[in-house]
Amino acid sequence: MRIKFGIDYYSGEDKLPPKFVCPVCSQVGLVFDPDEKNLQTKLQRCLCCGYRYNSNFQDPEKNWHDAWIECGRVNLSDIPCEERSEYYTKIRYAFFAKYRYVLSDDEIEKREFDDRLFTQYGFVNSSDSSKKISVRCEDGRCWQFDYKTNTIFYLDDTMKFFAVGEESDRGRYYLFASEYLTENSSCEKEYRGFYLGFIPDLFGAYYSLDNECVLTDREDLKYYFNIEPLI
Repeated sequence: MRIKFGIDYYSGEDKLPPKFVCPVCSQVGLVFDPDEKNLQTKLQRCLCCGYRYNSNFQDPEKNWHDAWIECGRVNLSDIPCEERSEYYTKIRYAFFAKYRYVLSDDEIEKREFDDRLFTQYGFVNSSDSSKKISVRCEDGRCWQFDYKTNTIFYLDDTMKFFAVGEESDRGRYYLFASEYLTENSSCEKEYRGFYLGFIPDLFGAYYSLDNECVLTDREDLKYYFNIEPLI
């Protein structure tokens, strides 16, 4: 059984009684001994404060503790399941705001942001004169843009906009598109990470752009996005 827990899932530790003290909140909220190095320990989550133990990416413990305190110090296991997600997400927002660049309401409205919005999530700032970003609409309109990442591009009006993200270490490209271009799209969305103030505040969703990506706007017009060599 997997229980929805905020933006993540945790694998049913609440079916077992917690026995160990969480180093983050000092409450008995851990099913497995955090000092033991095994898969269960690495993947468990505190049932009191929600802190996630993960061997690949360990969140700063003090920041999580402070965020939990700021959000009311509520024991998550005492909250009804249907309310747990909302409260956990509240903690998560408070936590990320402590050590990551977060867009203000004014920046979101104006779509003006620091390059850290992308780079803090592993997307590099890149431009390449040998490539272009090509967009074609099924009604015959076409656009070409100089290849540049972490930059908003507009299609005719302020509602249809997008940006390209590039992961240089994995050689992958991503398309971040406005809600206007994503609401009716059947293209498979990517779900990776937690983009505070990024999705859905600024963009509606993001997709792989390793190959052609096809999105559908609110008028059911299809748009074809590609990264192509400059001819």
